[in-house]
Amino acid sequence: MSDFPEEYSDGYVLFYGQRCLVDPRALIPRIETEELVKYTLKILENSPNIDTIVDIGTGSGVIPLSIAHKSPRELIIIATDMSQEALDLAQENFALLKKSLIRPPIFLPGDLLVPVIRHLG
Repeated sequence: MSDFPEEYSDGYVLFYGQRCLVDPRALIPRIETEELVKYTLKILENSPNIDTIVDIGTGSGVIPLSIAHKSPRELIIIATDMSQEALDLAQENFALLKKSLIRPPIFLPGDLLVPVIRHLG
């Protein structure tokens, strides 16, 4: 038996009803993380003034992409990660979902909120 996760061997994972690419460039999104997406969508439903979602340490990008995909309205999505390789994977996942997204996410390399502050400043 290998220590290599099955999802990496398969090259994908089903997350919130979507097939998303995964590989060693980022952690594998867990089924429990779908609860975060569900919770965020509920907040968005009850908060019409929220128009921007920022995901720090986005990894494969499946959290913000799933939120944008399932949201009833257009959102500005900003995703950051210290790893350019992880951001590349997130962009590959966006390419799979872009037909369903109105606005492309903004992918920024860097630590925590620093790239967001630079982008908005």
